[in-house]
Amino acid sequence: MKTFRARQQSIVFAIFVALALGFAVFLPGFAKVQNLLTLVQNVAILGILELGMALVVIGRGIDISMIAALAVPSGLLLQMVADGMPLASSAPLALAFGLANG
Repeated sequence: MKTFRARQQSIVFAIFVALALGFAVFLPGFAKVQNLLTLVQNVAILGILELGMALVVIGRGIDISMIAALAVPSGLLLQMVADGMPLASSAPLALAFGLANG
């Protein structure tokens, strides 16, 4: 008799299915096509970054700095604008910070 052994991929997929079903049941409008397309568009940038990180991890190196290089300049820009700095002067500063740390 063959025994079932849960692998990591199976567990993650089961959690994903459970969350998707739970959201579809309890959140009105979650399962609509427009909402699902918006979710896919919002995660596309992270997927592209993940492909680059996957190459590094497959090559026996671990580098998670790409997410920080994407998130920190954006957060800096938003913080400077929220503190009252004009967008025209805060955008080049955030870009320079991102380029310096990238």
